[in-house]
Amino acid sequence: MSQYELESDKFVSDDGTRIYFNTFAATGYDENPFKLRERLFPVDFNYPMKQTNRFTIDIPKGYKAEEVPETAAFAMEGKAASFHITYNQQPNQVQVVSTLKINEVSLSPVQYQALKIFFDKVVDKHTELIVFTKE
Repeated sequence: MSQYELESDKFVSDDGTRIYFNTFAATGYDENPFKLRERLFPVDFNYPMKQTNRFTIDIPKGYKAEEVPETAAFAMEGKAASFHITYNQQPNQVQVVSTLKINEVSLSPVQYQALKIFFDKVVDKHTELIVFTKE
């Protein structure tokens, strides 16, 4: 387990009354890696994968969490891939846990559209913002 303290405008934008925080700016998916309209060959991941990201975001003094994204879970048919994300709001912090699992090493061209849709949903969740407002 690694712990980091980051200062960067990559994660945060501020309009003077609100802070918009992008939790996954450095570690998440901000675009779908599967861009082809169709695929003629299998997608090979080489090995099963489990990627878990855990974050604890300290709420800045004088601010409160106004908007926190909803917890979500979804999977491809047959559990070829699954995704789960939870947001737990505490008085002075927000905890986020995201888990992406690729269970099938090789996905056929027939499964490509479902994989593409699955990753569209992952991107949607990884690009949601936490909004803090001044108290």
